[in-house]
Amino acid sequence: MRIKTISLIVGIAIAVIGTLTYFVTGNLSTLYWICGIAGGVGILLSGVLIGAFLNGSDIRGNYFSETKDHRDTRTHASISSLLFSIPNILVLLGFYFF
Repeated sequence: MRIKTISLIVGIAIAVIGTLTYFVTGNLSTLYWICGIAGGVGILLSGVLIGAFLNGSDIRGNYFSETKDHRDTRTHASISSLLFSIPNILVLLGFYFF
């Protein structure tokens, strides 16, 4: 399987674990902790890998100092991290608004 599919499946599994924990304990804060931490870490890691927290000169320096293969690997890792966090964020939003 591809790494993007695996990261999405792991994200869905953690979202299901958080949801089951909520239904077993009846405590909504456990759902927020499990899915919130997983979603937040995934989004933060995706932002760091893609370079969202850098200024223009750092981005330009990184662009010219890395190879195309390294840039593609970093971009794929960022997308995989984002795919990991999407199910957890959707579960959080679903339980928060409904």
